[in-house]
Amino acid sequence: MQLIEDAELVVSELVTNAVKATGVMDDEPRWTQVHHLALVRVRLVGTWTSVFIEVWDSDETLPTVRQATHDRGGGGDPFILVATCARWNTFRTRGGGKVVWGELSIPPETLTPAELPKRRPTPWPRRQPEATQDPGLLHRVRRGLDEL
Repeated sequence: MQLIEDAELVVSELVTNAVKATGVMDDEPRWTQVHHLALVRVRLVGTWTSVFIEVWDSDETLPTVRQATHDRGGGGDPFILVATCARWNTFRTRGGGKVVWGELSIPPETLTPAELPKRRPTPWPRRQPEATQDPGLLHRVRRGLDEL
């Protein structure tokens, strides 16, 4: 399916760019090179019509679009986002770093109402949970909270 291939490509490109921006690219790095590395966070959000891919890294340098070249080697240039995504953008975060995101459109023919799971109605009236007064339970909960 084209959507899966596009999503894999976009995730790969965004994570590669984030690692290049904030990481160590040596095959066998020394401990002194990696003990301070920042996290790279990836988030996928699905809606009825789109898949959003977001990648956060600690580098505040925003990507710029350049002309595509055959030897560009990836890193920093969102050419794949421009070519693959319906929309993309980037923003700096409050705590430092940036998020680069792309939106992949889900083709309308992919999801048809007949293929979606059917919800089963909840029988009414629902049975209300029974209230209990268990002092022992309350003491155990309080003791657990005090230990936090």
